[in-house]
Amino acid sequence: MKTSKIFQAVALICTACYYGCAQPTANIKSELKEPTLTGNEQTIAFYNCENFFDPNDDPDTDDQDFTPAGKYHYTQKLFEQKAHNLAVALQNMPGKDGPAFIGLAEVENTAALDEMVKQPEIARRTYKYILHKGPDPRGINVAFL
Repeated sequence: MKTSKIFQAVALICTACYYGCAQPTANIKSELKEPTLTGNEQTIAFYNCENFFDPNDDPDTDDQDFTPAGKYHYTQKLFEQKAHNLAVALQNMPGKDGPAFIGLAEVENTAALDEMVKQPEIARRTYKYILHKGPDPRGINVAFL
């Protein structure tokens, strides 16, 4: 029960970050440095999945563009390739066994998350997830692995 409340809190934080950070960033300068890990640390990451939809039409959302008959001709094969590409990106994140926790933006549903976490690149990490449904009419949500 306590773990579930922690995941819910983190999902809400990810949602707030996602919707609160959607501001123009033209004047922001940053310097990225590769973290140095000694082996005892756990990493936490955030990743924007950029329209990670499954190809099935959800009648409760406006996701028709991401279906085989839609604007992007989004097929099962494209969906599986996107899941693979995301898993590779997560695999390459710092940490001995990758991040312990990952916030995700722009995820449609649990079917998309199921496909991503079963990819060979990250399957051994046995990520569990929580999906927080947002107000986006297309069905874009945030998740926490």
